[in-house]
Amino acid sequence: MPRFFFDIDNGPDSHSDDTGIEISSDKVIEEAGRFLVDLAKDELPRDGERRIRVNVRDVAGRSVYKGNLTVQDTTDQS
Repeated sequence: MPRFFFDIDNGPDSHSDDTGIEISSDKVIEEAGRFLVDLAKDELPRDGERRIRVNVRDVAGRSVYKGNLTVQDTTDQS
């Protein structure tokens, strides 16, 4: 089974995946979506917005998928 690496960019807490996970190629997008949703749960902004990005690389270092999610606090602060 191929190995893919999920690099995360969520502003000041970016992370380059050095370990990766073994997953079938047809599950990469689904797994990237899971990463984004899980991170969003932990990174909900109290005001403003937060953009979370994931870049999935194969073992050769080629980007095979990029996704992003923007989470925005729209509550009335007054």
